[in-house]
Order: sequence, then C-alpha cells, then structure tokens
Amino acid sequence: MSNLRVSVVVPVFRPGKAIDALIASLDRQTLDASRFEVLLCDDGSGDETRELLAALASERPNVRVLELPHSGWPGTPRNRGVEAARGTYVQFVDQDDWLFDSALESLCDFADEHGSDVVVGKEVGIGRRLPSRIFRRDVAHARLGEDPLLEMLTPHKMFRTDFLRERGIRFPEGKVRLEDHLFVMKAYFEADTISIFASEPCYAWVKQPGSASSSRIDPESYFPHLEAVLDLVEAYTAPGRLRDRLLRHWFRGKILKRLAGKRLVAYPAEYRDRLLDVVTPLAQRRFGPGVDGGLAFPQRIRAALLRSNRRDDLLEFARFEAAMTCRAAVTDAHWSRGGGLYLTIDVAVTRDQ
Repeated sequence: MSNLRVSVVVPVFRPGKAIDALIASLDRQTLDASRFEVLLCDDGSGDETRELLAALASERPNVRVLELPHSGWPGTPRNRGVEAARGTYVQFVDQDDWLFDSALESLCDFADEHGSDVVVGKEVGIGRRLPSRIFRRDVAHARLGEDPLLEMLTPHKMFRTDFLRERGIRFPEGKVRLEDHLFVMKAYFEADTISIFASEPCYAWVKQPGSASSSRIDPESYFPHLEAVLDLVEAYTAPGRLRDRLLRHWFRGKILKRLAGKRLVAYPAEYRDRLLDVVTPLAQRRFGPGVDGGLAFPQRIRAALLRSNRRDDLLEFARFEAAMTCRAAVTDAHWSRGGGLYLTIDVAVTRDQ
C-alpha cells in the first residue's frame, strides 16, 4: 500500500509568479513531505513554464510534473492528475491559490476518522466574499438538501482517490462552463460519506484581476452548460421536494440573481434582450412552481414575471428595486443575564425619486 496520504493535483498554465504562494504553502505543510505528492499538470504552457516547473521539481522530491498537450481548460489536466495520483486522497488546488499550513494533515485525519469519500475543507476568500453558513461547524456525515453543501461547489476539495476511479467521476474535458459543478455534484450524489471540515481554515481562494467569474457571461453559450448540470440533478433525483430544493440553487444564483435591480437595469438593451431570450424558455421548461417555495418574495415576483415573459414589467420591477435604499443603525446594545447579546436596530427603507 502506498505511503502517500494525499496527492495534490494542480492544473497549470503559464502561472508566472502567481504559483510562488502555492509552492511556499506546500513547503510549509505540517504533513511530512514524504506523505504527500504534488502533481503539477502543465496544460501545454510552453518552454518558459516547463523550465519553471522543472526547477521546482528538482528541488522537491515529492513534486512531479505532468507535461500535457494544450487543452485550454482545467478539466483535462485535473483528470490526468487523478489518473496519475498515488495518494489515498486527491486534493485539487488551483495554481494561484494556496493552502493553510495544516490543511493536508487535518483534512486527511478528518477523512480517515469518518471514512469520507469527499471532504469540503473550510475555504477563505482572498479578495472575494464567500458563503459562510456551510462552515459554521464540522459535519461528519453531510446530506444533500439538508446541509448547505451547494454553497460551495468549487473543486477545491479532498476526494478519496479510489472513489473517483471506481465511480468514474471525472471533469468534462474541453471548454465546458460549470465543469466544477458537474464534477462535484456527481461526487456528492455518488458518495457514501460527504464531510464538512470547518474547524480550521484550509484553502485560500484568491481572486485575480480579470478572472472568468468577474466577466459578463455570453447567454447563448453559458446556459446550455447550466442545463447539463440540471440534467445531472434530475438523473439522480425523483420529482419532489429534494429535486426542487436542489434546482432552486441554480435558479436563484444563475438566473434570478442576474435579473435583479441595478444589475438588470445596467445591462445594455441589446444584451438584456439576448439574456431574456435564453433564460425565459429555460425558466419555463426547467423550474416548476415547487422550485419557488423557498425563494424570497422579490425573487418569486421575478420568477413569475420571467415565466410569463412580461419583459417590460420585469424591467420596471428592477427599476423599482434599484431605487430602494435600506439603512440600519444600532440604537441600543446590551447583554442579557443569560449571556445573549440584544440589539435594538432602527431600519429605514426609502425609495429614491
């Protein structure tokens, strides 16, 4: 049996100095270097990167470089990393992110203790805001639809290597949007044990200027990929509350969020029409009334107007939302005898004329 506890799989493409923080964090790991390997999966970056990675590997016995033809997307290098991994677990890390010092040791220990197929280690946003509810406490046996697993669908997780191989869980190859959602959701559905490790920070997710997530999507090419995720959810669930609860996540986050207030108003008219041309039939086909049950009231209004293709009313409602301002001020604060903190808050909601 291999002595390696974990293989760190890093898709690499012309990282330059951005990879320095990751390498430094791997050098600082409390897990002994003999117990983990680092697979730098070079996606055809060229000579300069090849020399950089070769130099890194020459100084570190636990670092291997996989030289791959250029694919243009992270799915292929991650898959080659899974195939080459010799560790009990695989931890995916992106080239411009980094790990906290005890991350690998703590995640491996947690996975060993609970027999985890997937461990969602606590992520910390660097220059970006991240959901926090998922990391309020450790959950040894998390359940889809009950625990907030959908809040964090990034691939920056630890997976049992044999689990990925035996279940055939791989990233789609080629230029596929939401490829991380497809991979992680299939792993969630297939896993016997999903765990959340929130006791200490593990992964630093760094926002880089000009990242794909900060650019405006192309509706015609983006939403077919979203439908592939919805197809996966429907393949693993029966009609009913669980399916509706899961589908609500993408309806709210990928469609209704883009139609809210200032965001919809700010779109150029041509782009707004293109977006609505795509998402209106998508909402009508894929998100039934049961999905609306857990939506906030403004989102339910948006959903109803969208399904009815009432574009003028949807835009007018967005203008109404954009003109609303909410201000809150704490006017009193005191501790109760039982140790609770009580706040009195004055809230004013106004609408700009």
